[in-house]
Amino acid sequence: MLFFDRFITPGLQKRIAVFRRQEDGSYTHETYTSLTQMPEAERIAYLQSCGLNNIMDDVISARRDYVKRVAKNNYDNQFLR
Repeated sequence: MLFFDRFITPGLQKRIAVFRRQEDGSYTHETYTSLTQMPEAERIAYLQSCGLNNIMDDVISARRDYVKRVAKNNYDNQFLR
């Protein structure tokens, strides 16, 4: 079973914590800075657990991060050969 906690750090960065219940009743967790870092199954479960209004910021942020990563990789490949 998965539980999600969305929070903002003191440095104003968004985080999503994913808590997993273990068979012995304890919980483990991982923290992600964007939706793109999550494994696909967790990302889909997170999106399904939230209403559309709650996730739009995360979707926009994930798209922006993806575009930045692609642009940086293209720049690095072009000029750092």
